[in-house]
Amino acid sequence: MELQIEINMRKQLFTFIFVAAAALSAKSQSTLTLQPGPTTGKDAELFSCVPCGYATRNFGNKSDLNAMAWTNNGNTSNIRSLIQFDLSAIPAGAVITNATLSLYYNSDNQEGNHFSSFFYKNTTLINRVTSAWDEQTVTWNNQPSITTLNQVTLSASSSSTQSYPNINVTGLVQDMVSNPSQSFGFRLKMKSENHFRKLLFASSDHSNAALRPKLVITYIAHNLLAVTEVNSKSAPVQKTSLQVFPNPVQNELNISLVASEAHSAFMRITDITGKDVYNQPLELKEGQNGYSFVVDKWTKGIYFVTIRSANEVINRKIVIQ
Repeated sequence: MELQIEINMRKQLFTFIFVAAAALSAKSQSTLTLQPGPTTGKDAELFSCVPCGYATRNFGNKSDLNAMAWTNNGNTSNIRSLIQFDLSAIPAGAVITNATLSLYYNSDNQEGNHFSSFFYKNTTLINRVTSAWDEQTVTWNNQPSITTLNQVTLSASSSSTQSYPNINVTGLVQDMVSNPSQSFGFRLKMKSENHFRKLLFASSDHSNAALRPKLVITYIAHNLLAVTEVNSKSAPVQKTSLQVFPNPVQNELNISLVASEAHSAFMRITDITGKDVYNQPLELKEGQNGYSFVVDKWTKGIYFVTIRSANEVINRKIVIQ
């Protein structure tokens, strides 16, 4: 009888933990929508045409935000674009659960319409900018550096006037929040800069506010790395410390658990969408417990390690590069 009562109480405790954790996560999620205009927006085009005199000219006030590989009077004339959103409202250490960038076709574009064909696909890359730039002074010749980490590929356009709403840039925005000293917005560039191909959008300087680039970010501000402990008179609290290293990780992930006493637990590793990549029971011994995972074949991005036992839940965020 006493054993059955203890089992029932543990089931109730587990239910409470799951409900409390879910409520905490839902309560702490926030959404930030950014769609700045000419006054607060920051974007610029970069033109490569040297004979045209464009490579040293600044184009920070245009209503266009283009990626192109073209010619001008027979001269190579490529265009790349930069755009930076103010992410200062997102607290340090926040976990980005979703981020979407929307880019809208600009019918007033000086370059006409999108152009893509069987031989000239206008597939475009979005990268994180890693060095500072000024909207009023940046040019092709002094353009900032970028990284290919978590770069996003835009598929070739299916129509000449297509918009690209809700582009998934979650990994890029997480990198920006995690590394603010090396994050200065996005760069748009043709995947192949062999002409002829182009993709044309409106910038934050466009007169139509609905066509300006929009970034929507959902994030969790509370510290997911903290230990969540639930006390119960019927069950003593089992203290467990969790370490994951290296983090970020490229090849092998190491997980260290130090238990104050031997007990049963579950280890779960999920990707940012909540999909399980590992979910197994553990029998922890008192003291050090070590586990290793080869992750070089895992999809790059953000993952969560969760350790659950009868009266505690421990979470860690890891980044696979």
